[in-house]
This record gives sequence, structure tokens and C-alpha cells, in this order.
Amino acid sequence: MPHYTAARQYREACRSVVREASLVVEDRQRTDESYLRQAFPAMATVPDPNKAGLEHAIAAGFTPILENKRFTILRRDPSVAVACDWAGG
Repeated sequence: MPHYTAARQYREACRSVVREASLVVEDRQRTDESYLRQAFPAMATVPDPNKAGLEHAIAAGFTPILENKRFTILRRDPSVAVACDWAGG
């Protein structure tokens, strides 16, 4: 959850995903901060740099294989080394 998840938690999730996951399912509705603000109106309006770091790592290390309006399934690209260390938080 952007702005509620600690930087350490994002990094731990990132490291776990890039080490262990062969597939990732992205629910674009649940990662859209404007959508989330409807349920959490006090959420900050600036992008969370830690969420962005996790999303960048997934985009760098995984390739989309199937998409529809809401979900994307991504497969790990074994030829890409991904780092989960980013500035912020």
C-alpha cells in the first residue's frame, strides 16, 4: 500500500519476487494510486518512491505475456539481473 508500507518492506518484497517468482500478476486497479485514494482519501498525493522502485524492478526483470483491461501476467526474464536497492525511505 503506497505511503503505508515501509521502504524496508518494499525492498524485502522486491528481493523475494526477483529471487523466487517465475510469474507476477499485476492488478493495475490495485496499484493505481488515484483508485486507492478513493478508499484511503488521506493518502498522500505524491508518488511513493518506494512503490516506484518495486515497480521498476518488476518491469526490468519480468516480461508481460498476457494482458487484459485490469491484469497483466509477467514472466521472469532470466537474462536480466535486477537490483532492489533504490533511493528513498
